[in-house]
Amino acid sequence: MSRMFRFLFGGLFLLFVSTVAFASTAKTSYQQAEQIRIQFIKTQADNYPKLAQALALYAKACASKHARACWKVGFLLETYPKGRDDYAKQLKLPPFAKKTDKPLSPRLWYTRGCSLRLGDACFYTYRGLAKQDSRRASLLLKRACRFKSGEACYHLYLKRKAVWAKSKALSKRTRTRRQRETYRFSRKIFRFFNAACQRGVAKDCYAMGHLHFKGIFGLKQPKVAYRVFTRACALNLAEACDYLGVIVGGGLGVKQDFKAARAFHQKACQLHSMDGCVHFGGMVFRGLGGEKDLMEARRQFRNACMNDHAQACLLLGEMMLRGEGGDRDLKAGFRTYKRACKLKHTVGCQRVREIQKYMK
Repeated sequence: MSRMFRFLFGGLFLLFVSTVAFASTAKTSYQQAEQIRIQFIKTQADNYPKLAQALALYAKACASKHARACWKVGFLLETYPKGRDDYAKQLKLPPFAKKTDKPLSPRLWYTRGCSLRLGDACFYTYRGLAKQDSRRASLLLKRACRFKSGEACYHLYLKRKAVWAKSKALSKRTRTRRQRETYRFSRKIFRFFNAACQRGVAKDCYAMGHLHFKGIFGLKQPKVAYRVFTRACALNLAEACDYLGVIVGGGLGVKQDFKAARAFHQKACQLHSMDGCVHFGGMVFRGLGGEKDLMEARRQFRNACMNDHAQACLLLGEMMLRGEGGDRDLKAGFRTYKRACKLKHTVGCQRVREIQKYMK
């Protein structure tokens, strides 16, 4: 009996040691990949071979059952599709995939993360299936909310709200029930966003700040939103930095500070936010929070326009026609207006029609 007990105890001990070592390897790979990803975001150059190295490390951690790493692979493949040739050299078909699966398919990695009970991965799988299979997508959305994805719970609430909007005459009892359900949803959503934000998930910090700033579930709380956006910006989320610039520059609930707003917009631009580049260029153009520099403003608008930002193309076209921050170039200005129109900017199309009418 004692011999059998020793045998069982030894087997369990070996299983425990191997599990700990497996988890430690996954964590190390994930941390290395995070460092490379942050370096990639901070550098302006599109160094896709470097990002491919991060993807390979995330994939290694994913194979070791690190759910967040699986989601990161899918998210990066979806966010930066231009480097697919470089990714193909590093990403191989993982052991959990079928032979027919493609390693460069974001859905493959989202599905794996969802199977490891990560709510965000289930939610991103839902997004890909929403138009193809509504029944399965609905189940995935509920599962993502159950796995503590604040984003999924918020979308579930919006779907429920859309159904409620179709009802016209409501009894007092029904209205009370819906108010209670809205309250439960709001508590759950804020709790999940806050927990994820505390773990360092920047996008959930941003989402929680947005809810506070807009006052979606109650009173607007711009000061709380400012604190949450500050945390998301510190985690290098470009959208949060740009939002901070808007809040501080407009004095929305906090003291107006153009210098700080300019710094936030500049950081957002450095983190590849084209909205941030346009806002930073606008502040430089007007000399808010620092020196007026028309050449720098023109450069920022050009950079954003080349990345298909319609408003940037419109502003760049105006600077070219006036000769601000560089040579006056009517042909280039007209081409830039056409690009803005192609990107469905109403004023850009109006400018094109005006110039064409004048040329006739």
